[in-house]
Amino acid sequence: MHLAAATVVAILAAVAVAVPSSLPGPPVCRPSCAETHVCVPSKENPRVGVCVKPSGSCGGILGRGCEVPTERCIDDPRDDCDPAKGGSDCIGICVSR
Repeated sequence: MHLAAATVVAILAAVAVAVPSSLPGPPVCRPSCAETHVCVPSKENPRVGVCVKPSGSCGGILGRGCEVPTERCIDDPRDDCDPAKGGSDCIGICVSR
């Protein structure tokens, strides 16, 4: 039984890595971002945004991670899917850590 519990914990930990993170409220980017960029929360203050160019998508029903090890998967602010509100299969975007 102990082995089964450890396996479940390992699986949940692996899936959690590839699920886009969600923060309360959208960040604000001033000036607004170019069309090819997305406004995402800054590391210092999640309410202040920074413009980044996503390198790809991640998350989703398969829990796909980012291909580049120095990137992280965050919720794509351009859609209505919210991982914090039942959207565990939301598509995220890959951005620098």
